Amino acid sequence: SQYVVFVMSCIIVILLLFSGAGEVPVSSRVILSSHNFKETPPAAELHARAAAMREAGADIVKIATMANDISDAAVVLSLLQQKTGAPGAGCIATACIVIRGSFQACWSAACMDRHLRSACLLSLSSSHPASRNAAVYDVLSHDIISSAGPTIALAMGERGQITRLLAAKYGGHLTFAALSDARASAPGQPTIAQLQQLYGFAQQGPSTKLYGIMGNPIHHSKSPLIHNTAFRHLGHDGVFVPLLVDDLPRFMDAFQEHDFQGFSVTIPHKEAAHKAAASRDPVADQIGACNTLIRQPDGSGFKGFNTDWIAAISA
Repeated sequence: SQYVVFVMSCIIVILLLFSGAGEVPVSSRVILSSHNFKETPPAAELHARAAAMREAGADIVKIATMANDISDAAVVLSLLQQKTGAPGAGCIATACIVIRGSFQACWSAACMDRHLRSACLLSLSSSHPASRNAAVYDVLSHDIISSAGPTIALAMGERGQITRLLAAKYGGHLTFAALSDARASAPGQPTIAQLQQLYGFAQQGPSTKLYGIMGNPIHHSKSPLIHNTAFRHLGHDGVFVPLLVDDLPRFMDAFQEHDFQGFSVTIPHKEAAHKAAASRDPVADQIGACNTLIRQPDGSGFKGFNTDWIAAISA
């Protein structure tokens, strides 16, 4: 199989790290993980796999796939969208630093608090034995009560980064973060500071509205910093994220049922945005390109605008 399945993760942790250290806390739970490092399978296949993993005894299901297109992120997020239920007593944004030889102390402290318990997590990969020796794993825990059971769903790579940035909004059990860019343990993994300060992870919830900037490349954009700072100043429950888009129509189709209220559009998608807009302002039509798409309240879709000309003329 192209999947690497990590069976009974908690038991592996116990065997490796609790040997000779006394009894294992009775509150331990089983995390069953499935990783696909090549692609993201169809939604139906992922949902069937998650159900099979839970049937096999998983208390927490973790599925990670490789996003080769940003539409794959929508497939992965569908694992969280199927869930019912609401956030628990609060969103806990806590970094659990697990240092070699110190896991027991971290776990013991975590077991004193049910919110911290899920944050004290160590994933071990049989195909990546070096991960057993990693000095630090950082986790942001977002405890969720759901009839479908706790789920961790991640799309790896920059094209899947929004599954990490928006895990709290979609009800993910937790997401992973690094102490710094240099210490990231997976492609597309943000830092703790980025999640907490830039993307307001702890404040995200089901009603949080989504915004983003579509482009390729996009990692250099200052738009998330500018917009998220403005949202906080205004008290607006929204989050603005970078979107590495290869094909704009495919992205719009994949995320049409999500809470995106508007997009900034940069190269090379401005002409495609003009074509994708359900309606456009007269100036955008004259130019033949849009740098802004805004969802219309009447349900008619996105209206396209062009504000580039204002800056060009006034420069």
